[in-house]
Amino acid sequence: MATTRNIKGLVYSDYEYLLRSEDILQDLGYSTAHRMLHSIIDEIDSEIEMVFFNEPELRKLADTIEEAARDFRHIVVQLNDFSIYDFAWFGTSMAKLVLSNQSGWNRVFIWQVKEVIVGEQMEKGEYYEEMK
Repeated sequence: MATTRNIKGLVYSDYEYLLRSEDILQDLGYSTAHRMLHSIIDEIDSEIEMVFFNEPELRKLADTIEEAARDFRHIVVQLNDFSIYDFAWFGTSMAKLVLSNQSGWNRVFIWQVKEVIVGEQMEKGEYYEEMK
């Protein structure tokens, strides 16, 4: 099944807004609207996973992160907006990452990642200076 939506244009903050809206609808007692939004979110989740599993470069990024995490190596992630974060853990799937830096926590989709820098790569590059 081909996706006609621009799911890779979705940023996690917009997705989080949908999740919060779902909770608000439920809290306010709008059960029909809540169920409809829940169905939409389920569909988006399926499409997120489909994009992740159908794009080898995204899986390669996730595999690099998973292997480095398993070896307890320091992992730094540079996002498409050039911000830099430490990798904390995968969220509910390998397509969702939880990151941190001095200004706090961030959640992103894997397609928002520009580059993964692992351990010794930091000491050799410009990232080391930025992380000091």
